[in-house]
Amino acid sequence: MQIDLIRHGEYEGEKAYCGSTDRKLSEKGWQQMSAACDCHNSWEQIISSPLSRCTAFAKQLSDNLQIPLTIDGRWREMHFGRWDGFTALDIMQNDEQALTDFWKNPVKYSPPEGETLQQVVSRILVAWNELKQYAKPSLVVTHGGPMRIIHCHEKNHPLEQLMEIQVQNAELHSYLLNKELAK
Repeated sequence: MQIDLIRHGEYEGEKAYCGSTDRKLSEKGWQQMSAACDCHNSWEQIISSPLSRCTAFAKQLSDNLQIPLTIDGRWREMHFGRWDGFTALDIMQNDEQALTDFWKNPVKYSPPEGETLQQVVSRILVAWNELKQYAKPSLVVTHGGPMRIIHCHEKNHPLEQLMEIQVQNAELHSYLLNKELAK
């Protein structure tokens, strides 16, 4: 069984901490997502974060492939609290030490009034383990944070290294049982 995870494409507006802030895909984001999924046709289901930068494309792909779509809030991005919707530059001007601490050790430091990393990890891993039990080829349309968490989990990397993992817009990661396939 293969499970693919894809990060949403580029969204409209400035690049910011948009965990709960709902932004639509830009035209470029739609193109990125289409290109990334163009040659995949073996999925039997699609699961999506509820945010429109994920669901809009997931709905269209589900309709095109005529396969079921499930919207699952557990696959949403971390809620960044007071930082949500703001750029790193904005945050650095007002909360430099807190952002620096978060970047250095997201396990120990959380965004003010936001989710802790452990809260996010708990909900992501419950969703991931349930998905693996279904034993059918699936696509999960999600965000960079959940993809980093799955990567750390499957590769046995410490969560303290989470921020070192790069996940680009519309980047697709494939997992076969518990092993990541080559991209």
